[in-house]
Amino acid sequence: MKSIPYLSWIAPIIAIIVGFFIGAVVIALSGLNPIDAYARTFSQFFSSLFKIGEIVVFAIPLMIIGAGLVLSFEANFWNIGAEGQLWVGGLLATLIGLYINTSAPIYFITMVIAAFLGGVAWGLLPVILKIKYGTNEILTSMLLCPIAILLIDALLTGPLKDPVYLFNQTQLIATEAWLPVLIPETRITLALFLALACVIVVHLILQRCSLGYQIRAVGHGLKAAKASGINVSKILLLTMIISSGLSGVAGYTLLTSIHHRLLRGFSPGGGFLGFWGYGYMAIAVALLAKGRPLATIATAAIFGFLEASSYLMEAAAGVSRYIMIFVEAVILIAIVWLYRIR
Repeated sequence: MKSIPYLSWIAPIIAIIVGFFIGAVVIALSGLNPIDAYARTFSQFFSSLFKIGEIVVFAIPLMIIGAGLVLSFEANFWNIGAEGQLWVGGLLATLIGLYINTSAPIYFITMVIAAFLGGVAWGLLPVILKIKYGTNEILTSMLLCPIAILLIDALLTGPLKDPVYLFNQTQLIATEAWLPVLIPETRITLALFLALACVIVVHLILQRCSLGYQIRAVGHGLKAAKASGINVSKILLLTMIISSGLSGVAGYTLLTSIHHRLLRGFSPGGGFLGFWGYGYMAIAVALLAKGRPLATIATAAIFGFLEASSYLMEAAAGVSRYIMIFVEAVILIAIVWLYRIR
């Protein structure tokens, strides 16, 4: 299609406008005043530091997962299973927080490593099937998400269930394992620095390492990469290890910064089956970043704003937060379409 100058810069703005406009139509069809709903939401948004800080709180896991997905997408490996990888990473980190008694620094190191390995464990099967049998990774990685969430939910109803409460959740992890709050009167913790570090590492891999060159070579021309002697199987495996591992680390940040326990609804969206959660939102974050890991800082903030707005809109205007989830989906579709005509 014909290229439109500077479209890549204005596409996010156009997509957001389209999303909010269609969202307004849906709100109107539900019998409410969309202008009043948006006005109430945004007036509430800037009424306190805590509510503004929620943008960052929701953006942190999106930033980490999004950076990892940028890496896998650059290799033309479509990891759609980040949601399941997040849950398994959160599970392994929870086990350490519950059953190991140690100091805060040791908790941080061991839980991050455990979460990373948990994500990797859940991400290996799709890449192995892709390498050995050419299986479509979109299908295999996506189908592993509900399997992970349902397995964890089974644990939450049985051996890991907190006996004090009826709700499916574990006991609180050790307080020493909680990440300290970075900005008072908010839920922003040191996880912000961890997220920024993950983004920078992925950026350095893609821009400053030979691995990044090989990842781009595999993604942009598989036959040419093979002809030049690149071990494609090895590159796909390494790419998926990093991508899925970072999804697991995002689960660690949710555990130690927000929930402090593993529970049903650990990742927001379509309930405990996870049909819309951080792992799926991060796909939009990565697509919007267009292969630039540093751009995920901004794109994650956009979707962090939308996710925080959904809760405020429900409380302030009585509009179901699922309408905002619908708006996020419209924005994603608009972005994909706009980049196709770029």
